[in-house]
Amino acid sequence: MANPDAYVPGHAHDLFVSYAWVDDRIPGMAHANTGWVRTLAENLRTLLAMQLGRESWGDIWIDRRLDPTQDITPEVEEALAGSALLLLVLSPGWLESP
Repeated sequence: MANPDAYVPGHAHDLFVSYAWVDDRIPGMAHANTGWVRTLAENLRTLLAMQLGRESWGDIWIDRRLDPTQDITPEVEEALAGSALLLLVLSPGWLESP
C-alpha cells in the first residue's frame, strides 16, 4: 500500500533498515532504548531532511518489536515488500539471525 508521506511514489516506506538486534546494543547499557543502529536510522532521517530542505520528507521503517526472539511477522514482511530501498547492517549477528 502506497504511503502519501513516502518520498518515493508508490511505496509505503522509503527505506527499510534490516539489522540483528544484538548489533543495536550498547556495551554497559543493557537497558538503553536506542542503540547505534537506531541512532544511525534517526541520523539518516535528519540528514535527508536537511538535504531535501523539509522536515517531513518520507519514511524510514525499522523493526521496533520488544521481543527479539519473535519470528518475522507479517507486518515486517509487508514493510519490507513496500519499501523502495533496503539497508542491511550486515554482521555476523545478522547472518546468524533467523
